Amino acid sequence: MRYLRAKHKQAFTSVITVISIIGVAIGVAALVVALSLMTGMHDEIRDKILGSRAHLTIYGGSSESTIEDFREVRERVLHIDGVLGAAPMVREKGLLQTRLGSEGVIVHGVRPGESSNVIDVFDMMVQGDWRDMEQEEGESRRRGILIGEDLATYLGVVPDDKVYLLTLSTMTLSPAGMIPKRLIYRVAGIYKTGDWFADTYHCYVPIGDLQRTLGLGDSITMLQVKISDIFDATAMKQRVESALEGRYIVRTWIEENSGFFEALQLEKLALFLTITLIVTVAALNIISSLIMLVMEKNRDIGVLMSMGATSRGVMASFMLQGLIIGVVGTLVGALLGTGISWALDFFGVIQLPGEVYTITQVRFKVVLMDVAVVCGLAMLISLLATLYPAWKASRLRPAEALRYE
Repeated sequence: MRYLRAKHKQAFTSVITVISIIGVAIGVAALVVALSLMTGMHDEIRDKILGSRAHLTIYGGSSESTIEDFREVRERVLHIDGVLGAAPMVREKGLLQTRLGSEGVIVHGVRPGESSNVIDVFDMMVQGDWRDMEQEEGESRRRGILIGEDLATYLGVVPDDKVYLLTLSTMTLSPAGMIPKRLIYRVAGIYKTGDWFADTYHCYVPIGDLQRTLGLGDSITMLQVKISDIFDATAMKQRVESALEGRYIVRTWIEENSGFFEALQLEKLALFLTITLIVTVAALNIISSLIMLVMEKNRDIGVLMSMGATSRGVMASFMLQGLIIGVVGTLVGALLGTGISWALDFFGVIQLPGEVYTITQVRFKVVLMDVAVVCGLAMLISLLATLYPAWKASRLRPAEALRYE
């Protein structure tokens, strides 16, 4: 501890020590901020995606088949421990038109009362009410449709406005050839999930309409399932497959978005490895400061060893000094990084274009385990940086150190 305090003759060495502490602190802070950024972005995107998607999705036995006995399948799934809800769905691509324009969409045929227990879209209404859509089902009345806020803005519609839906399955013969038949819908409600894709390209109609349009009868294309623990999706998938005796294809939310989440994980790892180099550079300063200290303290080392100090004791002393530098820098950096992450999250500093990143604001989430890993890594690098200077100090011969004193 005395060697760490500045004196007139070793002021330069002490300056290098301070620079070493600052270097370690900056490296650790940068790592904490980077990891909290990636964790926050990962969680935010996951929550946005799951707002309009189920935790598990059950498909027919092949990619082309439908589920005809979906009521029996649903009852079996609901009896599995950990399943919170299950709802049938029919999905089809279409074109939504108004007098102001048109947009390609993915149409979801749902039973609102059941689907509201599975996906969060129905809890994210900003205008209108999804219950109006449920009441509009039927051939003789204008049927209700739910659309996202971004899509509603683009098409220039509000609740109770009329929209036209066209699908390839509604083709009719005319003098001009095959043309799609337009289905008339009334905008029952507008939702906002925060997921740009879902708010721009998804819409929801009563399932009966889409079944009649596609000629499916009473069958569906998929069954959506909500579970209590989203991180237990893989184990729940196996339980569902077992309950259904392997007759249907079950996919988790992770598998449905595997490429996207794998890219995020790879990006987080690359960022971690890159910024770790900052801590490594700071460790080189620790090596420099200890080597200079050993050179200045030749006489001190010689005196101590002549009085009985062991090589191991001398080596431990210099290792401890380097470790103190690393520990102080690590703790300062951890506190600094946590504070910066909190401030950036609280004030919402970083905004993103939603059409590129799915989310419009970057969230920062500090995870205790990430901070512990960063601190442990920084202290390990600092400890490794002390090995060579401490070893050189322990190899010093007292007679040579005191010869010219």
